[in-house]
Amino acid sequence: MQQKENQFLGKGFPFPFRLGEQGLTPISGEEKIRQSIYIILMTRQGERPLRPEFGSRIWEYVFELPGETVRHLLCTEIVQAIDQWEHRVQNVQAHIDDSAISEGKILIEVSYTIRATNRPDNLVFPFYLEEP
Repeated sequence: MQQKENQFLGKGFPFPFRLGEQGLTPISGEEKIRQSIYIILMTRQGERPLRPEFGSRIWEYVFELPGETVRHLLCTEIVQAIDQWEHRVQNVQAHIDDSAISEGKILIEVSYTIRATNRPDNLVFPFYLEEP
């Protein structure tokens, strides 16, 4: 069952590439989906010449003053980008934790359900409002 699940969820190389004792080790399953979501969110639209629409617009909010409206717009952008580019997940939700704003960052929690397994998953990553 696990092998069939991983076939649907995908297999590929990690980003950034990491060399192990056996060379470049591929990743699969849920970790591949997490990395895909991370790449979608961290890629600025227009950054990829052959696919300029790929990515998200969350970078447009880096210098915005944090407030309820900006949090709502940022969450909406995150959900729309993942819905558009990551078809292995559904029921995507985003939540902003701004408790670390004094450190110049917010924490973005993205939760979703993996379609193939109907299993919930999430990831949390820091979004720096200034250069770290």
